[in-house]
Amino acid sequence: MIHSDGNDEQIINQYEVFNTLEKAKQQGYIRAYGMSTKTVSGGLQTVQHADVAMVTYNPTNTEELPVIQKAHELGKGIFIKKAFASGHLVPGAIEFILKQPGISSVVLGTINPEHLRSNVTVALQQVS
Repeated sequence: MIHSDGNDEQIINQYEVFNTLEKAKQQGYIRAYGMSTKTVSGGLQTVQHADVAMVTYNPTNTEELPVIQKAHELGKGIFIKKAFASGHLVPGAIEFILKQPGISSVVLGTINPEHLRSNVTVALQQVS
């Protein structure tokens, strides 16, 4: 995963990161590649060219929903970051996220083992 500092399009276009990663994939060095983006335009470019995009999506931030929808349409992967808005959301965030078609995985931050167990329990209830 390429991680953006907020200049998604510059990273994609100026540094040609996807061309380099595609060559590595074709040579068998990696299986998949993508980018953790911070803009809708960067996310849309990512799902057009890469295998996966990592976007922010939660009940208080749905700005990148078009990226999720485009990835779903193209059969590309989506990882969700900041599912709990850096720990500021109430229960219900996982349910909200997992109801959206096209989401492949949620990257959950945690503060201790009990917090992690609680998050996993909620997630498993959603996929059961």
